[in-house]
Amino acid sequence: MKKKSPKTKKIIDKKKTILGVLALVLLVIVFLFGRLIYLKLNPVYRPEDRVGKIEEKQEIYKEKVVGWLQVSGTNIDYPVIYNDDDINVNKIGYDFLWTNESSMELGNREVIFGHNILNVSKTPLITDKSHKKFEQLMSFIYYDFAKENQYLQYTINGESYIYKIFAVGFVEDKKLPYYEKNFEKDRLEKYIKDAKNDSFYDYKVDVDNNDDIISLVTCTRFYGLNANIDFKIDARKLRKHENISKYKVAESAKYDKIKEEMKGDEADEKV
Repeated sequence: MKKKSPKTKKIIDKKKTILGVLALVLLVIVFLFGRLIYLKLNPVYRPEDRVGKIEEKQEIYKEKVVGWLQVSGTNIDYPVIYNDDDINVNKIGYDFLWTNESSMELGNREVIFGHNILNVSKTPLITDKSHKKFEQLMSFIYYDFAKENQYLQYTINGESYIYKIFAVGFVEDKKLPYYEKNFEKDRLEKYIKDAKNDSFYDYKVDVDNNDDIISLVTCTRFYGLNANIDFKIDARKLRKHENISKYKVAESAKYDKIKEEMKGDEADEKV
């Protein structure tokens, strides 16, 4: 049998290398294409137009609607009303959330409030269909839910903005004056740091005082009727050229206490 010459062997080896590289490139292309198709069919969050709905509600609420909020994984899909003397935010039959600011310009910090009338136990129900306003916000107290639902959308002044959640936690009601629209840079930086430190979860989301953020606030009786504690979610606006995609979420050390509180409630129910 005639042996291959060194030159022939080199040519064959080179062809094998080229074929191997081409095969690898092809696999990468197929993977990326498949991933793209998957994301198209199974989006992490699908933005929806709410500008028209704001115009519809303006007629009902006499030009008091300043925006519209949607929260991933929940039925929270409501107009946001400016809270003034003409609006009764404690009216049980209302179908809106509210803000204490009348401006329809997006600020570097937005705050939206909503009632939680029914979902107030230490083991809140997850996305119960009978719940309205901000009651389904309490679904985020469960890690599995928070891990799967990471985005919200705020529509204001004719534009819709997507926000990435970066903190979920409780806050003392006495800190409510801190819930204002727009912060100076140093105050925003401190707020972001405090929100991340108080969060049940560690979100792998970069946030700084150049970002626009939004806070969602509701009441809770997780620590009892007279605890004066609110439940709060903070999110930052999607940056330019940033994609809507899943990011890592882990339980923080503070979540251990939350789980213990929930176990206590379950034990009480069994007695």
